Amino acid sequence: IDAYYAFDTDMLMSTGTGAQAQNVPKGDRALNAVNFRRNEFNLNTAQVTASTQLDWFRGRTTFQFGTIANSSWLPGKYSPIQEANLGIRAAKDLGGDGNELWFDGGIFLTHIGNEALLPRYNWLSNLALVTMFEPFYQSGVRASYNWGSTLNLQLHVLNGYGSIDNARFAKAIEQ
Repeated sequence: IDAYYAFDTDMLMSTGTGAQAQNVPKGDRALNAVNFRRNEFNLNTAQVTASTQLDWFRGRTTFQFGTIANSSWLPGKYSPIQEANLGIRAAKDLGGDGNELWFDGGIFLTHIGNEALLPRYNWLSNLALVTMFEPFYQSGVRASYNWGSTLNLQLHVLNGYGSIDNARFAKAIEQ
């Protein structure tokens, strides 16, 4: 669980130029990954995770609730689901002891970038401009090869940039 209090003294922002300039109440901030909050307590995220890893099978499911889920997961019907994926080990000791080939499918947190969405990995809730438009989540399949404990190679086939459902697939089913 992660909660916060947002305190903001900047109540107005300027819009327009010259004679057209006026101060208006600030509603959103440019380059902000989460919704703008002013002088209020909020639940950033509350989540519960269940995961398992057996010799040949693994799975992970995380349900979430809070402002991060509401502002970052689109479409909104998927916002309670942070992760939901299953995997099978296709080969053990492939190319040496401890080397494994896994195939996983489902919804994953992103594998891109250093700034994380979750506060426990990103203590300052800070995002750099260069990583501002990285997806927080992705859906699809991945193949991963663990080369001992030193290297993990992955190949992802994803549904799209920060996308969970496939609009073309959904339209085909409706017809």
